[in-house]
Amino acid sequence: MVFMKILPLIFALLALPSSIATDKYHDSKTAASVSRTLIQRESLAMVNTVYEDELRKGYPVSFAEYYVDCDHTGEPILLMVEMSTSMVNIRKNSSVSLSIKVGDHDPHDKVDDKYPGRVAGSIAGSPRVSLRGHLEPYHPDPICPLRFARKHPDSTVWFPGNAIHSTNWYRFVVEGVYFIGGFGDRAYIGEIPVEEYLDAEPLESGILLQ
Repeated sequence: MVFMKILPLIFALLALPSSIATDKYHDSKTAASVSRTLIQRESLAMVNTVYEDELRKGYPVSFAEYYVDCDHTGEPILLMVEMSTSMVNIRKNSSVSLSIKVGDHDPHDKVDDKYPGRVAGSIAGSPRVSLRGHLEPYHPDPICPLRFARKHPDSTVWFPGNAIHSTNWYRFVVEGVYFIGGFGDRAYIGEIPVEEYLDAEPLESGILLQ
């Protein structure tokens, strides 16, 4: 009787290793490649700014925005509404950062979620990255809006030139990178040098290449 009660626990423990990645890493170079892979696969970012008006001055605020790594440079391209809180704060000289994690994409998008060191099914055990920097106006080639529309079909309604909102394309120029690969016993946690991040190549199917 006791054995039957603990049988489900035994099966759960036997299944646990299959859900945990074994390819651990603790170096910034690998973390840079994982970060670039994350940025390339995902397409939603929390844009973090600070209120600069008298009533809320100093309070941080975050809102989700669409992005695509159009140029495969690791510097996301965003479509921003000029009247949005984020843009209002930025025009008032707020600092800005982007936060991106595994799963930050549109529901219709099929995205590979395999990463070295990741614990499957655990948000805390999955990669996420914070990019510090600034926005600069971006003039896309004809391909970038097509890529953007494929990732975010609803966004075409407010592409620049629409009759609803004043919107523009922006590149997020990366000036700093902080990375959490998941749990510290199996993945890198810490700063990634900007040059290392920008020079890194994305992984192939989440596999560490020897």
